[in-house]
Amino acid sequence: MKRGGGERASGHFNTKAEAVTRGREISRNQGTEFRIHNRDGKIASSDSHGHDPHPPRG
Repeated sequence: MKRGGGERASGHFNTKAEAVTRGREISRNQGTEFRIHNRDGKIASSDSHGHDPHPPRG
């Protein structure tokens, strides 16, 4: 697991489930976007934990 734009890993986990659980926790605490990537690097899913006004301005 690593932060966007980060060079070093933020943590090492035995399973993807452990990494996802910890990543969601960090994302909620920091109010950031959380993205789960497949092995090929494509985004599998994403959650927003930041300020997300509804309805969007526009």
